[in-house]
Amino acid sequence: MRLTDMAPNHALRMLKHGLYSLLINLKSFFFLAYPMLQLLCGLGVGMGILLNFTSSDIQENSYLIGLAFIGLSLLLYLQKKYYQQLIAWSAPRKNNVVSISNHSVQS
Repeated sequence: MRLTDMAPNHALRMLKHGLYSLLINLKSFFFLAYPMLQLLCGLGVGMGILLNFTSSDIQENSYLIGLAFIGLSLLLYLQKKYYQQLIAWSAPRKNNVVSISNHSVQS
């Protein structure tokens, strides 16, 4: 097998390992901060709508502000919805069975 054939597999394996570490280490933070992050996204979308009605140079950028916060909100929602599938895909183990409970955060 040539080095060029192994490079994409190695890069994908490194991406999976980094994603797995990030998802496992930030699980508690993500599930605790999710409602506040969605609230901030809602405020950002509202700010984009309000800026759309102004008569200044910012009006052209208000669409970008609204779209950026809508995109971030959608990304957060999809990450929460498919959290277990992301961990199973990125798990370095062969069996890819990872059990995650949403209620395991202790206070």
